[in-house]
Amino acid sequence: MSFDILNRWTRAVVFRSETAQTIAEAAADASKSGTDLRGANLSDADLSDANLSDANLSDANLSDADLSG
Repeated sequence: MSFDILNRWTRAVVFRSETAQTIAEAAADASKSGTDLRGANLSDADLSDANLSDANLSDANLSDADLSG
């Protein structure tokens, strides 16, 4: 499965994961790889239990995202 994380304004792909099984894994992989997630569109994403401690999510769209855990 493949997951793309898009910029919320330009819709450009900021990170693509060919190996993640969930959007939470893709976001965590992006964070671990040092990908800049500022302005990412993560609305409605299930990010529960994703380790995003090093992610820069400034201006990211997290509306209705599940950030539990």
